[in-house]
Amino acid sequence: MIEIYKPCAIREYKPKDLEAIVRMVPNNSGYKMPQIEHPLMLIKKVIVDDEDYPRMAGFGRLHINALMFVDHTWRTPPERLELVRRLQEATFDEGRERGLDIVTTQVERRWGKRLEELGWIKGWGEIYYHDL
Repeated sequence: MIEIYKPCAIREYKPKDLEAIVRMVPNNSGYKMPQIEHPLMLIKKVIVDDEDYPRMAGFGRLHINALMFVDHTWRTPPERLELVRRLQEATFDEGRERGLDIVTTQVERRWGKRLEELGWIKGWGEIYYHDL
């Protein structure tokens, strides 16, 4: 572990921090800044220097992670695809009813093309996860 010689503070995000945080994102990264003020952005922490200027920020937004299991021996591929569409619609409807508005998933590259056909958008970067 690295010893930190100069103390710094971790505090809650303030709207005045946004400008400094936006400057932390490289211009050429292709990263789309999320809506920090969104009501589902539940965790908003900022590390500030001695002058209370943001130097790092961490956020946590509530969303749903989609998981799907398919018996590939049942019915034909076109029938299964139609049923995937119906299952997606039913699960998305329930997610919206519960107040959620973003769904993510992690898939193999070949299934990613099929997801795009179903209206999904390929995200920026790669997905990693960490159990809490």
